[in-house]
Amino acid sequence: MSTRWEEVRSWGWDEEMIHSFLKLQWTAQQQSYLQQYPRAEHLILNQAVHKVGQARLNRSDIDLTLVDLSLLPAYRNQGIGTSFILKLQTEAAITSKTIYLSVLHDNPSLRLYERLGFQHKQHNGLHVQMEWSSLLIK
Repeated sequence: MSTRWEEVRSWGWDEEMIHSFLKLQWTAQQQSYLQQYPRAEHLILNQAVHKVGQARLNRSDIDLTLVDLSLLPAYRNQGIGTSFILKLQTEAAITSKTIYLSVLHDNPSLRLYERLGFQHKQHNGLHVQMEWSSLLIK
């Protein structure tokens, strides 16, 4: 099930239109990720035996880019995203790398990233570019 199903359902579309739209959007997104980050890892996030979300992470010699992180609606606000980000921050600190990400300016996860010490670097009206480095911690 899509992490956006509830959002798109609120637009008043029927189930077939929603399914077609989400499939088209997912395909375009995957192609874009593959072009921009051909070596990125696609991770499935699990809690016990349940698949709860996914992440796409690009590791380079100098940085980590969190390309995408999403949780199924039933598993949000349970600390799963926080736990994932904290592990990523530990990896970055040990390897002296900076973490980069981009988030929609109205996405509730923006508050999570801010709470975990990510700094705003650029805002293009739609997305906020953020970074975290153990060197930025005060």
